[in-house]
Amino acid sequence: MSIDFGEIPLRHPKFGDLSRTQQHELFDAFVDGCSIEISRDGQSWDDCSTPTWSLDASYRIKSATLPIPWDKIIPAYQYAAMNKSGAVMLFETEPHREVARSYWYAGSGVYETTYPFFIDTTGVNWMNSVTKRPE
Repeated sequence: MSIDFGEIPLRHPKFGDLSRTQQHELFDAFVDGCSIEISRDGQSWDDCSTPTWSLDASYRIKSATLPIPWDKIIPAYQYAAMNKSGAVMLFETEPHREVARSYWYAGSGVYETTYPFFIDTTGVNWMNSVTKRPE
């Protein structure tokens, strides 16, 4: 889930059905270097290196996971996510996005990983950054 679609059902609506704010979130993610995917049939997704922003197609930010060094992190932390500021956080439970405040929240068990790890977040959009620890 790359964008908070609010009242729109949890599917990827056509670009023309998005609010201007949601359309601009997609534009901004593309301009910021995130890869975009397109679906014309609502079933299959293809890479879209130069989006035309067709009103009849669906677009989403391509998923990019954070390169977390899980072998160096205690097993209690099961998820990682990046806030809009670029800070990477670890969570014991799956976080949810606080879009208005530009961060992720999961209650207790949160640890900011600004130190000691330097994590390359190139190409990762904060709104699509939840990464689960591998099994």
